[in-house]
Amino acid sequence: TYQVLARKYRPLHFDEVVGQAPIVQTLRNAIAQDRLAHAYLFAGPRGVGKTTVARILAKAINCPNRKGAEPCNECETCSQISVGEDIDVLEIDGASNNGVEEVRALRESARYASSRSPYKVYIIDEVHMLSVAAFNALLKTLEEPPPHVLFFFATTDPQKLPATIHSRCQRFNFHRIRTEELVESMKSVCSDEGVDVGEPALWAMAKRSGGSLRDALSLLDQSISFAGGTVTESTVAEMLGILDSSEILSILARMRDGDAAGALRALDQLLREGADLHDYLSQTVEVTRDLLLLRISPDAGGLLSRSSEEMEKLLEVTSSFTVDTLLHYLAVLQEARSRIRLDSLPRIRVEVALVELSRLPRLVSLNEVVNRLSAGAEAATVSEEAPLPPPAGQSGGSEVATLWKKAVEIVRDEKPTLGSILDLMRPVSLSDGVLVTVYPENTHAMIDQAMKNPSRRKFIEEVLERVGSGPIEIRATPGKDDAPDPGKHPWVEAAKDILGEGETPKQEERR
Repeated sequence: TYQVLARKYRPLHFDEVVGQAPIVQTLRNAIAQDRLAHAYLFAGPRGVGKTTVARILAKAINCPNRKGAEPCNECETCSQISVGEDIDVLEIDGASNNGVEEVRALRESARYASSRSPYKVYIIDEVHMLSVAAFNALLKTLEEPPPHVLFFFATTDPQKLPATIHSRCQRFNFHRIRTEELVESMKSVCSDEGVDVGEPALWAMAKRSGGSLRDALSLLDQSISFAGGTVTESTVAEMLGILDSSEILSILARMRDGDAAGALRALDQLLREGADLHDYLSQTVEVTRDLLLLRISPDAGGLLSRSSEEMEKLLEVTSSFTVDTLLHYLAVLQEARSRIRLDSLPRIRVEVALVELSRLPRLVSLNEVVNRLSAGAEAATVSEEAPLPPPAGQSGGSEVATLWKKAVEIVRDEKPTLGSILDLMRPVSLSDGVLVTVYPENTHAMIDQAMKNPSRRKFIEEVLERVGSGPIEIRATPGKDDAPDPGKHPWVEAAKDILGEGETPKQEERR
């Protein structure tokens, strides 16, 4: 009869336990030094070895042929404990035997000596399922058990146990098994089974298992049956509904580039191919998180549970995202993921999130803004035309340029964002207290923000009055060939990053 991999390769020795080295070492030392506690509490997630360690410990203390702290796994006692049939090692399911009557029966049987082994052991799985009355009935026996009785409790929810139980046990916290250790364990199983499973496929299954070796081996079993031969990453992805990281990165890149339509088309294609919205958001959040870690520190690969091939894909695009952009992506995507479960139209919510992220300007940190603005201030020069004979009542060309240069420098020092906008404008004439400027036509939206905002306009005119000889009204008109090329201007990119294109003055002020 076929035996599933999770049972076939269940550890029989302490040396075979994966990912719980400190716990194993402590228990082995306790056996060697004959310092056994009368009650142990094994707490942790599912499938990480709690019940397995309890069985190995029961075998080790009862095995007549023990070698150091390891059971022989050959005698009748070890064999029967391994399959849960030993008369002195009783495994009890706390979920189905959670009443006070069951605990009273346990207390009664604990009074009698073991049949053939040194210890009578009670392994109670999911002990947190016992009722309050059952716990109370257990307390006295647990505090002062007969010398031949040991209790091993296992639970996935230790918070539900009363403090009175905790205080009477030695507690060991089992941790989720690292992805690398799961992959190595599955490699060993594949070698013993003689099956060909690619390493990327093993990584995909290990990540999906959530740190549970039992779940990882169950997925391996399933993938072998599904593939019927060689198991590849694409096989596992199809079986588990895992999206290729390249598809997720493609949508992220479209949002980064402002291509909302492209992002929506790519999402639609994924959904047509059977992708689940919640899975898509979960995996996109995971990829975005990994990009963020790599952007913060390129050597953060140890924090990522990814194969070398996936790492290469992420590293290729990491530099094209800023830390602030990725943080904003995470916030929006996480919110969408938390809401779609209760949303009657979940797809619309996801699409709105993609469009929102596509419309964001490229976000930069405050330090980066200051550095770029400072660099632009040093490089920027005001375009000055050759002086022309000024008409009556007008200032000369060089005089107007000098006035404008001084005003822009003051504005830039006090309000860098506004100064970067004024740097796109060139003075033409100053007549009867009216300063006429021109600016490139393709920066109209940005200039319009400054000129139509009353507080900004007033501030600019106050600065002009400060450097001039009296009140000055500013007027701005779009120019053509006689205006500077905004694409080559050192302040343009900084201004776009801060303001974005097409925002209203109120939006900019909120930013």
